[in-house]
Amino acid sequence: VSLAPAFLLSALATLLNELDGFASNRGILVIATTNHPEKLDPAILRRPSRFDRRIAFESPDLGLRREALRTADERRPDARRVLPEEIDGLAAATDGFSFAFLQELETSATLAWAERPDLPFVEHLRATVAELRRSITIPEPPNPDHGDED
Repeated sequence: VSLAPAFLLSALATLLNELDGFASNRGILVIATTNHPEKLDPAILRRPSRFDRRIAFESPDLGLRREALRTADERRPDARRVLPEEIDGLAAATDGFSFAFLQELETSATLAWAERPDLPFVEHLRATVAELRRSITIPEPPNPDHGDED
């Protein structure tokens, strides 16, 4: 029989009691993060004094994604730099990506390029966008080049 679950429950109960304010916590700041607040137990999420402030960080908009991708591009060696219009296309293709996924895009594309440096780096970026989109189930953005045909 594993003691890990019992230990974790005990530790969680202790933490929650501390957050409830039964003891002085002067000078202590507790920060918790989650990508799925809907999965949290309401006793953690909604009880007063446990977490007094909730701040939602939305996914970056097109301009912020473009800037993040441009900054990443400026840090790359010349062999992996991409054209500005390619960055614009990648920014549009990453709709719904968080900053963490934009970082993963850079990391995964770099690893793919290390295996296949004969392909242009932008091709690795495009393929990685498609892979990440499938793994995080973000719907494909509408293609502006293909409107509804009558």
